[in-house]
Amino acid sequence: MKTKPERLFLLISLDKSFSYTDATTFTVMERLRIANVLAFDQHFVQYGFNPLTLEKQQARKPSPCP
Repeated sequence: MKTKPERLFLLISLDKSFSYTDATTFTVMERLRIANVLAFDQHFVQYGFNPLTLEKQQARKPSPCP
C-alpha cells in the first residue's frame, strides 16, 4: 500500500518534474491547510499554492510619510 505522498508523486511526476520531497511537502501542507508558500522554485505555484514574494509583501506596507 502506497502512502499519499507516494501516490501523489507517481501521479504528478509523469507530467511535471516534481520531486518526492515536493510531493511530501504538498501533502503535509494540504493536511495542515497551508495555502501560502515562500519558495524558490515554481513547483509550489504549479501545484496551486499561493506564492509569497518580496514584491507582494512590500505592496501591502503603506509607504512612509515624507
